[in-house]
Amino acid sequence: MRSSCRPGARRMFSFEQNRRSSGFSLSAAGIAAALVLAVCLVRFCLMIRSGLSGMTFADEADHILGSQILGRGGTLYGSYVDQHGPLIFMIGRLYGAVAGWMHPIGVRLVMAGLAMLCAALIALELRPRLLAVLSGLSLFFGLLASFWLMQGLYLFSYYPVAGFLAVLMMAAGMPVFRDGGYGRREAPSRAEAFSAGLCAAGLGLASFSYGPSAVLFAAAIVAGTPSGSRGRVLLCGLAGGVACLGAGLLWMLEYGSLRGWHAFHIYYNRTVYAPFIHFGPMSFLGGLWPSVLPERRIGTFVQLALVLCCGLLMRRSGWRGSRILAVLCLFTAVELLNARGDAGFKAGAQLVAVIGLVSLVLPDGAIRLITRYRLPFLLAAPGLVLMLAGADVLVRHTPSSPFRWSWKQMMSLPPISPYRRAEWPEFVRIRELAGADGRILALPFRPEVYLAADRLPPDRYYEYLPWDAIYARRPYPGEERDICRDLQRLKPAVIIYRPWKTDMYPPGSYLGCVLSLLRADYREDPDFSGIYGLVRKQGGIEPE
Repeated sequence: MRSSCRPGARRMFSFEQNRRSSGFSLSAAGIAAALVLAVCLVRFCLMIRSGLSGMTFADEADHILGSQILGRGGTLYGSYVDQHGPLIFMIGRLYGAVAGWMHPIGVRLVMAGLAMLCAALIALELRPRLLAVLSGLSLFFGLLASFWLMQGLYLFSYYPVAGFLAVLMMAAGMPVFRDGGYGRREAPSRAEAFSAGLCAAGLGLASFSYGPSAVLFAAAIVAGTPSGSRGRVLLCGLAGGVACLGAGLLWMLEYGSLRGWHAFHIYYNRTVYAPFIHFGPMSFLGGLWPSVLPERRIGTFVQLALVLCCGLLMRRSGWRGSRILAVLCLFTAVELLNARGDAGFKAGAQLVAVIGLVSLVLPDGAIRLITRYRLPFLLAAPGLVLMLAGADVLVRHTPSSPFRWSWKQMMSLPPISPYRRAEWPEFVRIRELAGADGRILALPFRPEVYLAADRLPPDRYYEYLPWDAIYARRPYPGEERDICRDLQRLKPAVIIYRPWKTDMYPPGSYLGCVLSLLRADYREDPDFSGIYGLVRKQGGIEPE
């Protein structure tokens, strides 16, 4: 009897066919995979708990401080100027409105919540293949647990947020993960396409630098969709993107400044900050090159995993032109999530995206391999254990980011509750000098001081770094920001000045006017060096 399959076409196997071909009961393999998943999930929960008492980080304190100021009536890029995208502050503002700021460290649970949402969509994408679902979730939670502390994924930062959005886009309807088998249709549903559009726009709100990746992720979805459904998928995706951008616009009109967003997020990063981080083609290409250097090992793992997954997708594509184009768009989109070629926590978006990609691609590839060679399905569990153990060994021999501590040091940190009002003598003294409503200024960059002292910074200034001095000389029209001009008018009640060297620029080289003001109108506290109180007399301000 002639086969109904055309030459070269791949046969799809049901679970019952797989069970008979392997000679082993799938229930045993499923139980083993479920046990691995349980261990990975417990370990991930333990890492979440450790992250809730982990080290403080200045960028995270900046996001929390900004979110609190917005809750008190401030405006993003107006009274609170920051160079990061608005999405992280939108999330922080929502968290504050719902949960309050009595325990600020709780905002780190947002990252855990996004991870759980991604896991749910990964499970839906891999269904109804139970073994694939269990294996995919084991990989996702197991790899996240390995990297969670050491690569700063627990921090309230836009890097992991962008990575989770990328995973949501891939899991919500990326046709390259489907081939019409197991009862799955290749084209995304309307809800899936709409959700992917929401996530694509969210990537742009996280940072304008993720805009190219968002476009390429969307292109991968459209290119991989069968031609008869592309119009519907494109329209639904555009509707999701417009809905997200519309909500972002309304939020910015209420809590932010659109001109300030363009000045301090786009113009500032493109023209002022870019030379300081050596952004360019060579830095991007350098990030692609494999290396065994300790700080580059995880980047090498990311590149190898990305190439492996995209290679498997190419093989599954049947070498159809549209599918190949979709895989190439997906590959480029993930690469551009780390356009700066950074290592460590700044590559967090790419790391999370690759973890999601591995979780979506490898389980199906393993099942196909087991089916093709009629291997026992029980091999899936030890295979998972070996992959996760290898990732764990890699992480334990790589310094943490951003702190460059060892695994042992990170795991031995004493429990702390950061970003809250502190009762240490230093911060009590700052509150005494500032009074109940006085403003303080911590220079050059110490946003955690405002949270510990429970006092606000002056409008538009919570830090001042070398690139801020460059911006002061070349400001965006209508958005001038020059501390030497404004500090004479603002004169905060307390200035905390503890210099540190930043990229070979001593603070005196760009904060000379601040030093002059400190000598003229402030007096250093005799008990706490670096804390300067404004000298006040009945007739005004006089230096002692």
